[in-house]
Amino acid sequence: MKIPEIFFDRKTIKLLRYIKWHPYDRLSDIQKKFGESADSMLIINLCLADYLIAIKNDGTYTNFKDGNFVLFSDETFWISPKGKQILDDRFDRLWQWSIPT
Repeated sequence: MKIPEIFFDRKTIKLLRYIKWHPYDRLSDIQKKFGESADSMLIINLCLADYLIAIKNDGTYTNFKDGNFVLFSDETFWISPKGKQILDDRFDRLWQWSIPT
């Protein structure tokens, strides 16, 4: 399966940052907080590209690489080290131009 290319716009970064600070939030809570901007396909693509990790209600990891693109409202998410690295890089670039040298 081909890994999707992710465009890190403002809503994607906000979603990653929220999941970083609120690990193990359920999908229903995330969609309640973000509304339409937290659509299921964006979250599935972030999981496929290894930026997020999805955990089923029984504690097993959701593997979307098998082509089964189904999310349930009780699935929880946490950010992977690759996702943390994206947020850290963006934060470092922001401060690079904010603090005079």
